[in-house]
Amino acid sequence: MVFGGMAQRLDPTLDVTFKLLFRQETDILTALLAAVLQPAKAIKNVSVLNPDIDDKEKPDDKGVLLDILVDPEDGRQIDVEMQTEKRPGMRRRALYYWARMFGGQLRRGQQYHELHQSIVVFFLDYKAFDWTSYHSVFRVMEATKKRVFSEALELHSIELPKLGSMSAEEIAREQVLANWGTFFTSSDPEQLWSVCQEDPMIEKAEKKLEELSADPKAQMLARERRRALDCYNIDIWAAKDEGRAEGRAEGHAEGRTEGAARSILLVLEKRRIPVPDEMLERILACRDIGILDEWLERAMRASCAEEIFAP
Repeated sequence: MVFGGMAQRLDPTLDVTFKLLFRQETDILTALLAAVLQPAKAIKNVSVLNPDIDDKEKPDDKGVLLDILVDPEDGRQIDVEMQTEKRPGMRRRALYYWARMFGGQLRRGQQYHELHQSIVVFFLDYKAFDWTSYHSVFRVMEATKKRVFSEALELHSIELPKLGSMSAEEIAREQVLANWGTFFTSSDPEQLWSVCQEDPMIEKAEKKLEELSADPKAQMLARERRRALDCYNIDIWAAKDEGRAEGRAEGHAEGRTEGAARSILLVLEKRRIPVPDEMLERILACRDIGILDEWLERAMRASCAEEIFAP
């Protein structure tokens, strides 16, 4: 395995890349779930219920999900999602996924005690909560004594940006999950090599990611998904700037250029490409939407910030 030797490693925190990576490789998916859930019994089998990639899927509030059935004889179901950007309503969205999955089990004549546990797992490439924990687990509990009302509901959030601030106690408890966090977020070949040496399943995931990164179709899907997300963000930012009745057209144009500039910086940030101050100022000062769109296209492929402005 040659770390850093490929033209561009697809970003595994991009939801469509995440799904491409895990939808068929059930052994590495099982390993990832075991790191999150730390089950008392080993997970024997998993199956992905929605393996297809819908290239017409819109980058709205639904996102790209993996619907997973864990151990058919056990019956548990899990929704797993990778979110790269903070969106409003994340907590209600997680509850909606759980309610849809839990309630969807019930069939005519079935008893309530036959309903199986439903779990939602969110990998987040942003900080969602105001505490330091890298991995948070939520259940329905009695407010005073913290007694669990039911094991049927379980929500997990893994906040990847908190990886570097984990306490020694949390690292000891979550070392395997921390290694997966390094796989998802690091662009350092030495760090990636180290976690691959520690965990054969992460090594297999890295090899699969290398294959995807060399696959033109996977490259296209990732590129189109990123473009769609960036356009969605531009529309959101523009809409916020468009709210006044007077000067609406001017506000829209200004919002689009500002949104496009922010999208360029967001893409570079997510791809962990540093931007010198003079380039940052040049991007933010530009008011030509055509030039900004061209820079955005280049930002998705560039290996350094200088390539964005290449003639």
